[in-house]
Amino acid sequence: MESEKSIPLPLNGEEIQEATLFKLRECMQKNCHLSLGNSYAKVRIEVFVKMILTDIARPDVSNNVAATVELDSGLASESEPETVEATLMVEPMPPNQLRQETDQAVPVQTVIDGKKVTKHLKYAPRKVKS
Repeated sequence: MESEKSIPLPLNGEEIQEATLFKLRECMQKNCHLSLGNSYAKVRIEVFVKMILTDIARPDVSNNVAATVELDSGLASESEPETVEATLMVEPMPPNQLRQETDQAVPVQTVIDGKKVTKHLKYAPRKVKS
């Protein structure tokens, strides 16, 4: 018989990237200007991300990233541009809670044939609160 126990391994860089993109996508999906039925001749996207990373052996490390993207379809537009702004904040939480909230696999320790093995299980996504 297998017994499984979730283990709170620290988040790696790729998991942090995935969580950031998941939360950003979730934020943008709530905006009515970005629905499938809307289209725009031009778009300018300005993104500023500030991450405060806590490492086991080092004090907090601040990681700031800024990016600007401009896309122009070449089509003329007679309408005034819409400005969409949103603030996204992800509060500190246990690693496995962040993994579950961002639809990532959670490390689980189990015993198979008498040996401890770490597997990564993906749980069903949490329901979005209205």
